[in-house]
Amino acid sequence: MRPYTVYLSHQAHDFILSRRSKDRLKLTRFLQGLTDDPFQEGTEFVRDSTDRRNEVAFIGRFRVVFWGDHVVNEIKVVKIEAGKPQSS
Repeated sequence: MRPYTVYLSHQAHDFILSRRSKDRLKLTRFLQGLTDDPFQEGTEFVRDSTDRRNEVAFIGRFRVVFWGDHVVNEIKVVKIEAGKPQSS
């Protein structure tokens, strides 16, 4: 199987760079894990404007929104922001 590549939106890239080194490390480890297991599902999901399912993972105090483009072996990270899971 061809390896996956993770692509970050400008927002996600800038968000990671603006964090403390400990938080940057936590986020980059998660992103590396997406290349190891590109079929990961988030704890939640949202639909984008094209009705595509975007996975939502909570990494510490951060909310990471991403989707897998498995045809071309890519993971697209749409947004990273501060956030916690919604309580039911």
